[in-house]
Amino acid sequence: MTIEWKIKNKIKQTSIRGRFAFGVFCLEKYITENDLKSKWIEKLIPILWQFTNTDRMDLWEEKISDLTPLNILDESPRNSHSDYPSLTESEFIELKKYYGELDNEFVQMINETIEIGLSNIYGGTGDFSESTYDSTILVYKLANKLLTEKPNFDNFYKSKFTEFHGWGNNVNK
Repeated sequence: MTIEWKIKNKIKQTSIRGRFAFGVFCLEKYITENDLKSKWIEKLIPILWQFTNTDRMDLWEEKISDLTPLNILDESPRNSHSDYPSLTESEFIELKKYYGELDNEFVQMINETIEIGLSNIYGGTGDFSESTYDSTILVYKLANKLLTEKPNFDNFYKSKFTEFHGWGNNVNK
């Protein structure tokens, strides 16, 4: 699926917080359209939204790392509940089972949304934050494939990359 030049340019001009808000919005649309109900979804979504208006990215990173599917689903024998301070052993097992039962492309959309938030957390953003741009493009493509109601990126375009060194001003849900 090709993405028209116009939307790619809008993504480049949108702040990291705006890109991230778009990703969370797409996740919420998927959750609603597929009637997903789980304590894990109810825990994940508010933590994701915290990224858009926090000045303490380090604290947000600590919270989200324990819920990132890429980490939880890692099949390495060294991946254990002890790597996730906010999860008990039974919660780790339950979350791993839950993520494993979800649609793979939805799990990928969760991972890519989180990646938008983590990619430049400790580094410079460059001309347009290429790493968050790439993840946003993937979220956009997945959302267009998975969602009945296609997302309108224009709602997030108002958070400009020129604001706050590429991070943009705080974005409220």
